Amino acid sequence: MTSLYRSNGVLQNVTSSDQLALFNNAFNSLLAQLSVKNHLSYVFSHSNIYLISNASPLSSNYLNTVFSNGFLQINRKATRMQDLSSSLIDHILTNDKKSNFVTGTIISDISDHFVTFVCNGKNPPTVAQRLKTARIFSQQNLLKFKLNLSNANWNETLAVPNVNLAYESFWQLYKNIYDATFPLTVLKFNKNMHKVNSFMTAGLLISRGTKISLHKQSLSNPTPLSLNIYKQFRNIYNRTLRAAKILHIKNKLNASKKNPKESWRILNDCIGRTAKNDKI
Repeated sequence: MTSLYRSNGVLQNVTSSDQLALFNNAFNSLLAQLSVKNHLSYVFSHSNIYLISNASPLSSNYLNTVFSNGFLQINRKATRMQDLSSSLIDHILTNDKKSNFVTGTIISDISDHFVTFVCNGKNPPTVAQRLKTARIFSQQNLLKFKLNLSNANWNETLAVPNVNLAYESFWQLYKNIYDATFPLTVLKFNKNMHKVNSFMTAGLLISRGTKISLHKQSLSNPTPLSLNIYKQFRNIYNRTLRAAKILHIKNKLNASKKNPKESWRILNDCIGRTAKNDKI
């Protein structure tokens, strides 16, 4: 697996035609070396060469180089959208001889380019299904809970003269109705509904879904208004997410302030996560 990038910037003391010739020579040499190895190869290319617009000498020469070295360009979806235009400038090249490929583009706001992928047809390793135990607080269950409470017989609780014993009687009856109406249920883990990180709240999960929806709307209908609404919501979401992380870490440190070993573990974990995110 190989990746390459062709800058569309201007190099000092190099004409655009010379710059293009340098790229073509290096690109042809790369594919030729991969072809000689006789290995199954995939090349992920950000070439800044448009392939879904009208044909141009640049795109024709690029594809001729790909074909002449036994490779195919198998990505067919636009990888960048801006204003009312879309372009395919991020390519997936392979010398695989299969007749069918599963490729696609994942809409994401990580950058102004979408994420491309290809499935090579091999069966992925079996991963155990993540499960989560939770209570289902649906509107129907909430109405059922209210009805069960109103229909419950509280006479025994009201007849207890001791306030502590009366509370225990009340709590036991209430808890039995609660457990019967909202039983613990084993569910398949869904990252859109269940939190992966402990600092994620139900509100943040909803906001993340709204942010994704607004991003898609800004791409399908790229007006200044839709783009502005998305950017404003994204910025608010990111600030709230950072604040939730900070609050979560502060609470964990406060809870472990009498345990230096645990405090250092929390800090080291935070440093490790920050370094990982910086690399990404």
